[in-house]
Amino acid sequence: MHIFPPTTTQWMAQLPDGSTEKGSLKHAGDMQVNKNTQWLAQFDPTVQMGYLCYTPKVITGAKSVSMIWDLERYHKYYLRQNAGQKFTKGEKLDYTVLIKAVPNENGDWKATKNAALKLMEQFPLVK
Repeated sequence: MHIFPPTTTQWMAQLPDGSTEKGSLKHAGDMQVNKNTQWLAQFDPTVQMGYLCYTPKVITGAKSVSMIWDLERYHKYYLRQNAGQKFTKGEKLDYTVLIKAVPNENGDWKATKNAALKLMEQFPLVK
């Protein structure tokens, strides 16, 4: 999990099929997104900054999801790999999250999408 400031107001995610989804953060106390993602970003209009979380290997498993806990004090990014899944002895989880601050994001997501493309070139998706 990774904590971002409560001043973020929007999120955008790229799903494993390449489609994107968007939503708002309103301090509602619930979980936003709730899907597997290649990347998930938040936008902070107070500093014109995007916060990008990219996973070169999409987290998968029983009930796996990417989420943002939309609280008043922070917006916490979660990756849930499993929910009650059992592992065999010696089995390991192998996931990486790359977090990047994206300056000059104005809410149209262009800067964040470009940053995501650059990360995907540097660290290609693992199938």
